[in-house]
Amino acid sequence: MLNTHALVEFKTMWTWLYGHPAHDAGYYVKHVAKATPLWERNCPICEFSEGACQDCLALYDKGNGNLCDDPDSPMNKWRTAHPGDPDFRTWYAGKIVGLASAAIGK
Repeated sequence: MLNTHALVEFKTMWTWLYGHPAHDAGYYVKHVAKATPLWERNCPICEFSEGACQDCLALYDKGNGNLCDDPDSPMNKWRTAHPGDPDFRTWYAGKIVGLASAAIGK
């Protein structure tokens, strides 16, 4: 079950990354959220989950792994999009915000 606090943090992070496509999640965790200690895998869902990080399967499960592991997931597409290509980075970050919003119910 997803931790509501972690899900809200996840949506907040990806909303910020949507508006700042040249930055990555590590930058957000260190300089914007100022998480201490730094979140595992730069992800609040992973940080606040119990046991192995599989909680994001509730957000994204197309049968090829979770949001982090599936090569076709919006998160992996965002990671592989060049920071100099803000259109794709913004597009995929928006998809991730949409997944989080749907899970929160807003």
